[in-house]
Amino acid sequence: MKAMLVACMLALFTIVANAGTTIQLPAPTVVQAGGPQVCPVAPWSGPWFGNQPAKWTVVTGFTPAGDYVTGTAYFAAQCGHSGRAATHYAFVACESVTWDLLGNLVSVKTAPYASCYPFPALGTYTNAGCYEALTAVSGSCSPYGCSTTYTPELITP
Repeated sequence: MKAMLVACMLALFTIVANAGTTIQLPAPTVVQAGGPQVCPVAPWSGPWFGNQPAKWTVVTGFTPAGDYVTGTAYFAAQCGHSGRAATHYAFVACESVTWDLLGNLVSVKTAPYASCYPFPALGTYTNAGCYEALTAVSGSCSPYGCSTTYTPELITP
């Protein structure tokens, strides 16, 4: 670990002119998480349901070899109507997410629900190649409430 930090520090000081590029890692959608492509409840069925992104996606580190970024995504999507004898459908899932070092979404696999709650710890992770992976957090408020956005990012050396 200490040797890795020294190598990253040397790379940082010797290549100051070539600052890293920040890549926003794409959040998976309901379809990629194995959910329905359409809302199965008539009359509100439609293709919009499957294109909804995860409610939140966070970086959790790198694979042991350091060649992929790992993360966790939480999905909560719903559709239906509220009339008499209404049918309502909800899709809730916790998924394990993997990206390559170019920022491409490589895999989305079912994860234990416990990996989404409590909320995963946020941090900055560095692999042996001096790539950094982190979750950028931003928020906004309106008269109707506040929201927080989590953006997984990869910073190249």
